[in-house]
Amino acid sequence: MPSTCCSTPSSLSVALKMPRLTLLGHQPLALQALEALLVVEFFGYWSHRALHEVPALWRLHKVHHSSEQLDWLAAARVHPMESVWNRMITLLPLFLLGFSPGITAFFGPFFAIYPIFLHANVRWGYGRLGYAIASPAFHRWHHSSDREALNKNYSGLLPVFDFLFGTAHFPGNTRPVRYGLDGERAPAGFWQQLKWPFRASAAS
Repeated sequence: MPSTCCSTPSSLSVALKMPRLTLLGHQPLALQALEALLVVEFFGYWSHRALHEVPALWRLHKVHHSSEQLDWLAAARVHPMESVWNRMITLLPLFLLGFSPGITAFFGPFFAIYPIFLHANVRWGYGRLGYAIASPAFHRWHHSSDREALNKNYSGLLPVFDFLFGTAHFPGNTRPVRYGLDGERAPAGFWQQLKWPFRASAAS
């Protein structure tokens, strides 16, 4: 009699059998890279926007926004469940659309590393290029608790989606006054912040 464990497909096998498109994977790598960048940024924009606008997701994401001083360490101040959400929403479409595995392997680490620089304690805005590529100056407004900057600048690399969907805030002659949450502070300690999104008081 066959073993039950052997007759059950692994989660990896199930994932590999998910329906995918294959046409995209046969295109030149340069074209795939451009398309994949737009796909990742599009889904990344809406994933990030949902983290702000859906209350249950915001309770996870506000752990990241609780940093009152912005530097590269703030990029790592993310609730583990938010990390799972982001990777699933941004990278799974690349797999399902059938992009070359090499494209997915490149963009995964790239979009993990670039946010570290994006949160750095520098004011670089890239000049006019800063309206095409997200800069630390652009992202600092996203972390500002100034009222006019709340829920703005969701894009991780291409601000075009913020300008397209009306969430861009990038005034050239001013800088954020303060960072962190508007009228709220995170509890002290790693474990307290890990449990914070699930406490009854966090539902407000």
